[in-house]
Order: sequence, then structure tokens, then C-alpha cells
Amino acid sequence: MSEDDTQRGPERPMLILGDDLPDVEDTTPEELRRQQEEARREIERQRRELQEEIERRRREAEREIAEMEAQKERELRERERDLERTQKKLYRRESRLLSTVRRKGRPVPERLVQRPARPPLRERGLRRSGLGVCLGLVAALGIGVAGTAAGTGSDPETAAELEAMDRAMVLHMRSGLTADEVVAARMAGQPLPSAEDGSVPGEAFVDEAVALAPDSRRYGERTLERIEQVADEQTGTVRALTLWSQARDEAGYAVGSWDVADLREEAADEGAGPLVLGIVGLVALLVLLAMAVAVKAWVAVPVLLVATVLGVGVLPAAATGVTNGVGQAAEDHDVASEALEDVYEQVGRDLEAAYGVSTSSYAGLPEYWVEDPFYDIPEPGTLQDYLRAREAVGEADGDEATYAAAADLAATGRTAFEARVPAVEETRARILDGLAGSGDRAWPVLLGLGAAALVVAGVAVSGGRREGR
Repeated sequence: MSEDDTQRGPERPMLILGDDLPDVEDTTPEELRRQQEEARREIERQRRELQEEIERRRREAEREIAEMEAQKERELRERERDLERTQKKLYRRESRLLSTVRRKGRPVPERLVQRPARPPLRERGLRRSGLGVCLGLVAALGIGVAGTAAGTGSDPETAAELEAMDRAMVLHMRSGLTADEVVAARMAGQPLPSAEDGSVPGEAFVDEAVALAPDSRRYGERTLERIEQVADEQTGTVRALTLWSQARDEAGYAVGSWDVADLREEAADEGAGPLVLGIVGLVALLVLLAMAVAVKAWVAVPVLLVATVLGVGVLPAAATGVTNGVGQAAEDHDVASEALEDVYEQVGRDLEAAYGVSTSSYAGLPEYWVEDPFYDIPEPGTLQDYLRAREAVGEADGDEATYAAAADLAATGRTAFEARVPAVEETRARILDGLAGSGDRAWPVLLGLGAAALVVAGVAVSGGRREGR
């Protein structure tokens, strides 16, 4: 290579048409701006991706830290509980040992283990408090049961049993009046009353009563046994009077007016049970609400407030009972039943006085027969015939006249008794009509159950955090 060639450098290859050579770079202003825009977008994309990655790693780090802190808190609480259980166990063991030393009469050393400190209620919460849980249960049960009882209508079976028992009471007392007629006819030497089929007098009444009230069968059978013995001529007079007195006592106690009243209260729910339960539950709820405010359980307070409002709504239903129409009818039925029993018992006392077997000293005085014993019975006009029959017994001279007047007294006593039966039947029908028209009411049940559920929820949400809930 010559010196001139060295100084000139390597020669460029000759351009040959058709060769695939790189394009010439475009350096126009438009191209430069486009390249700058692409570079800026790429830089922004990379910046966003980097920020998202940083945020993701930050959240992961925070979550890991929170999990580590929660794990440490759980471990710390578990250790605290273990230490508390150990301390309680040591305290109880030391107490037993000190008790043993004290029983043996030896000097008691000082305690080495102190009683474990009880955490405050704010840290334990209502649901970790024995008192709070007990109050919650009492409030929930009291209000819930009161609402359910106040909203439940009468039971048709109980109403039917009430009617049967009331009718059976009247029928048994009619059998007792038959015993009066039997003993009166015997003492007066008159023909004894007898049934057409030859059965024991009063047996039809007892059979019908026992069919209505099967539990009274024993009383009915003993009543008939005694009536049959009274009617037997081989039975002595004194024995017959004793058996007659026992027969009418059996008939009077077979079904008492108190039994009917208990059934009526059960059917009409007139008892104070629902109201008492509602009041007890509401008082417990108010105490629980005060505890929630004291421990600053701010989530539980509104829940318990709503429960209190619902509980107050239950009280009117619990106070009024199932129906409002049964109350007056029940009072009238009690008056009519007591009047019926008064007539029945008075006939027995008068016959005992006439036959000289009364244990009352007043029955032997002349004024006994002129005094009106029915001052508590309304509408006394239906008893005027019986009062005149009593006076006739007092005016009779000699046993024969007295026994004859006593037979009239027994017959008039049945008439007076039957005159009082329609009042019992009419008031009974009013009670049954009132019970039949008392349907179930849903709103007391809903209020009671809703309040009970809110009480449970209010206790549950108070978990016992140090900052309060």
C-alpha cells in the first residue's frame, strides 16, 4: 500500500444498487418529538409499576407485623391466663394447708401466695362477667316468656274441660240433694224416692257427672254407696244420719268451685305470672343496661336500649291477660257458684238441726229458724219459699211434725237450688263465649322474643376490650 493510500484511509465500499442496507436515521423534529413522548410514557409506566410494587410490599410488611403483634398478644394473654390459673391453684392449695394447720391448733404462718387480682369489668366485658350473663339470662327468659304467655290464646281443650267440670259440680250437688230427700223421707216415714229402673237414687246424676269429670269417680261411688245404705231399712237411724251427712259431704267435695276457678284462670290466663315475669325481666335488663353504660360498652348500649323499649311494650299485654271479656263474666260466675254452694250447704245445716245432729249450739235456739242465712246471695226472691219452710220446721211441735216439715224443707231446698242453677249456666256460657273469641295475638310474642334476642346480642357484643366497646 502506498503512502498516499495510507494517508487517505480505507476506501468506502462502492454502493451497489439492490443491496439491503440500514435506512438512514430520521432526524426530523416530528420524529424526535415522537421518540420523546414514547420515552416519557415508558418512564411513567415503570414509575407506576415501581410504586405498586412498593405499596404491595408495604401492605405485606404491615400485615406480617400485625400478625406478629396479634400472635404476641395471644401468647401473652395465654401466658397471663396460665399464670393466673397457677396462682389460683397455689392459692387454693395454700388455703387448704393453712386450714389443716389451723385445725391442728398450730400457729398459722403468713401467706406466701396472694389472692389473684380480679380484672375490672371493663376489661372482662359483660359476656365475661358472671353477673352480666345471669342478668342477661333472667332478662331474656322473663321478657320472652311473658310475651309468649301474654300472646297465646286460650286452649280449646282447657275451655272444654272447664265446661265439663262446672256441669259436673252441679250434678254432684244434685246427687247430694237426693241424699237429703232420701233421709228426709226415711225420718218422716214416707216412701223413699227411687229411680224407675231400680237403680240407687241419684245414680243418674253421678254417672253423668263422672262421665264429665272422671277424676271425681271415687267421690261419686262413695256418695251412691252411702245413699244406698241410708235407704236400707236394716241400717239404724243414727247410722243412717251419719251416712247421709257423709254422702252430701262427698257430693259437695267431688268437684269444688275452686277447681272450676283454677281451670278458668288457666284457660283465660288471668294469673299474674306473665306480668311478674315481665317485670322481673325488665328490672334485670335495666340493671344490665346500667352496667353497659358504666363499662362504656357503646355497641351494647343501643342494643339493650331497644330491648328495653320492646320489653316495656310487653307489659300491657301481660297485665291485661288474653281477653278482656272474660273478667266480668268470671266474677259473675264466682258469685253465682258461691250462691249455689251456699244454698246446698244451708240445706244440709238445716236438716242436721232438724234431726238434732248438728254440732252448732246456735242450731238449737228458736231464733235459728227465723234468721235469714242468705244475706250474701243476690236476688233473694227465689229463696222466699225456702225461708218459709225453715220457719215451719222451727214452729213444728214434736218429732213427727218436725220430720214432716223437714221433708218439705228438703223438697223446697232442691227447688231453691235449681232456681240458682240458671245463673251458673248463663255466666258459664259467657265465659266460654269470651274464651272462644280470644284468638292468639302475635304482637306480644314478637315483642317478647325480639327483646330476648336483643338482650342476648347486647351481652354478646360486649367483649371486654380495654378501650371499651
